[in-house]
Amino acid sequence: MNASRYQQRRHETEVNIRRRCLVGVLSAAVLVSIPATGGVPPSPGSTQPAPLKGVIHLSTGARRAAPFKKRLPAVTLDQLNQKFTAFSGNAKNYETGAEAMPGIAETCASKAYSVQDQIAAGCKGTDTLDQCQEKLYKHCIETYSVPAVDLPTGGIQPLQGGSGGTHLPGFSTKGFQLSAQATSAEARALSQLLSRYANEVDLNAKALVP
Repeated sequence: MNASRYQQRRHETEVNIRRRCLVGVLSAAVLVSIPATGGVPPSPGSTQPAPLKGVIHLSTGARRAAPFKKRLPAVTLDQLNQKFTAFSGNAKNYETGAEAMPGIAETCASKAYSVQDQIAAGCKGTDTLDQCQEKLYKHCIETYSVPAVDLPTGGIQPLQGGSGGTHLPGFSTKGFQLSAQATSAEARALSQLLSRYANEVDLNAKALVP
């Protein structure tokens, strides 16, 4: 064996010895840091005193405690808040539209319709008056739309690029229908998420309190 080979083997041996010493020191420190609990846990196969006759150790302590650890949540509060924010925005648009629709229905019911309106609604010469009126009313509601308007303070005239007044957002039946669909979908998704969260809460409560 040449000198370089010998020196390499000697170095490896010294490193291994140091590692073993370090492991021994750490193990001793861990044992010292464990607080006394009235005695040394019995070794496997040893006997313990009968109840009320001495210190009893739970020989299956680790196995007993494992089921009571908090479960990792599949649904978090952040997820719930994000879903509720999406739902809330759509719900506000829906509620605003739902409040406006009765007034729109009254407007369409009392409106006078020209021949051009009748043609646009799909009325035919062979229709009865009731049939044409039903088409006119339905077409009016389905196509109802008003643009956004800015009102000046103290007046009702539309502003042309003005500021400081009241802004009335635009509205359309089509937009209301879209907001209703979005609100319904978000409400169902939020409901499913809340249901999953409720199940997790029940499971955790049972696991954490035996």
